[in-house]
Amino acid sequence: MRYLFIAVSAFALTACPQSEDSAHTQGTEVSSAGKADVSDGMIVCDMQDFDGMKGLTLTQTFILLDGKVKRYTAFDNTAFDLCEPGQENCSLALDGNQIVMDHLNESDVRSRYVVNLAAMEIEPFKTQPGEEEKLMSFREGDKCERKPLPEGMQVR
Repeated sequence: MRYLFIAVSAFALTACPQSEDSAHTQGTEVSSAGKADVSDGMIVCDMQDFDGMKGLTLTQTFILLDGKVKRYTAFDNTAFDLCEPGQENCSLALDGNQIVMDHLNESDVRSRYVVNLAAMEIEPFKTQPGEEEKLMSFREGDKCERKPLPEGMQVR
């Protein structure tokens, strides 16, 4: 059940719009403005009207801790690794000014999220089997938010 929750919450992540002053890198728009804050903290990205579904808000929450990135669930106040050691088709990493999450589920649907920490914007991508990668839509102007680490948070 926990893996289903992780897969569903991973897909729930939506992209924040890109700034016009961004540079194109690896198929992902990355803002060149400002330096990213990669210090310990929680990054919350709410994507309203995700994939054109009015009223649907998908949230991706990440924990930055000791130079690494973890997923977070408020359900049990826990930061955890998205992937098992050596797990194929699964990654979550801090790459310069970005959090990059990539996951292939059991139905061969690939979800990829890129969070630009300088601009506090997220881009969600989805790839169905046999199709090209698609940038998912959400409400224009939605941004990610930095928050303090949750009190009493458990780390796995």
